[in-house]
Amino acid sequence: MKNPSQQRLERQKHQLLHEIYKQNNPLLFRERKPRRKRKAPRESPCYNPSPTYNTSKAIELRALISYLSEHGHSQFMSLTSDDLVIILDSGATCCMSPYPDDFKDSTLKVKQCNIGGIGSGLEAKGIGIATWTITNTEGKQIPLDLECLYVPNLPCRLMCPQQLGNAKQTSPYPNGAWIGGGSSAKVCYQGNVFEFPYDKRSNLPTTKTVLGIQKYCSFVSSVETSAENENLSAAQKLLLKVHHRCGHRSMREIQEWAKDGRYGLPIELSKCKAPLCAACQFSEAKKKSADKGKLATDTKPGDFISVDAMEAGTPGYIPFTRGRPSRRRYTSTNVWSDHSSKFIWCDHQEEKNTESALESKIAFETCASRYDINIKHIHSDNGIFASKDFIKHCNKKKQKHTLCGVGAHHQNGSIERYIGVLSGRARTMLLHAIQNWSKVITPEFWSFAFS
Repeated sequence: MKNPSQQRLERQKHQLLHEIYKQNNPLLFRERKPRRKRKAPRESPCYNPSPTYNTSKAIELRALISYLSEHGHSQFMSLTSDDLVIILDSGATCCMSPYPDDFKDSTLKVKQCNIGGIGSGLEAKGIGIATWTITNTEGKQIPLDLECLYVPNLPCRLMCPQQLGNAKQTSPYPNGAWIGGGSSAKVCYQGNVFEFPYDKRSNLPTTKTVLGIQKYCSFVSSVETSAENENLSAAQKLLLKVHHRCGHRSMREIQEWAKDGRYGLPIELSKCKAPLCAACQFSEAKKKSADKGKLATDTKPGDFISVDAMEAGTPGYIPFTRGRPSRRRYTSTNVWSDHSSKFIWCDHQEEKNTESALESKIAFETCASRYDINIKHIHSDNGIFASKDFIKHCNKKKQKHTLCGVGAHHQNGSIERYIGVLSGRARTMLLHAIQNWSKVITPEFWSFAFS
């Protein structure tokens, strides 16, 4: 029998031989990861007892929503980074969202199913719990945690009122009860009433989530001009500061100023590589259209004028130099442009009616007369510009007046483009101002940024 010292030596010998064998045969002793149990795809819920499955009608509605959102329609265009459109769809099977940021956790796989309502014909990629924060009729912000399908090809969020009725009752008012008459649809949920005004162009009940800049702040992880940022040179940081101070002017234009020695800018700004402004990149991000065309070929200023009204989703402040704060607010803006000189003139309005349109027209003609320009042709869309008083005023001035076709806003594409550019520039300055002075600057300052 071996003594303890011999047994210890024998164990050490076996351990050494085992280590040598492991090094010579690494595949036999590789670490194996535990197998994860694959979760089976979930069944898609259907809270609507009678959903609608009309694919052709749904395609037309999705195309209309995409067009309105891309061309700066007030009800479908976001003022900040967080307010996005929600449509009340009584024909949907359940709530749907095209934004993965809406979901609390990662979405789970879902089995192939037929989607009803505006999403008919599309494919769901996942399912999860989404959080939408909506303002009720009392002005309170109410977060809603709803089971939603993730449908990437949807143009906006869809809320199914029948799904709200299946939630646990916590108030005497029935969940999911809704009234669709009048100028808006009203839905009850957990003792709250949410209002969905009908859009004038699409006749769809729509609302928006609360205003905020959380997505923009997450996009801008750090301030570009901070001393800790080593990716930018001193000239680039100064160029960004001048870019912010000048209302997010073009970097090329500022570099031309520095090259010509204007405004005391150093020559180094014209030689450095133009940095990217996070506010400009975020607010101007959109799809580009491949369609190109030209509406007029006139070469003299005043020969062809386009006009359109931009509706504001949020009332804007009116600047006053004295007196007490007023409750008066701007609700729309008339934008005029000359096709020859590319001159743009904006006029904010408190009310969108014929009287305001005539006052704006007279003010624009007064501005043109200062430069000895006579207005000969005005091109506009329908609405307030097709009223009898407006046409009568054009005939009195011996001006030709043409209108776009019904729903054919592309026939006045130049002014639609200008409105989109001006709205993007105003949104850029507003987001940047809210980020740096959130206690004072609110979305109601859009009228200052637009001007």
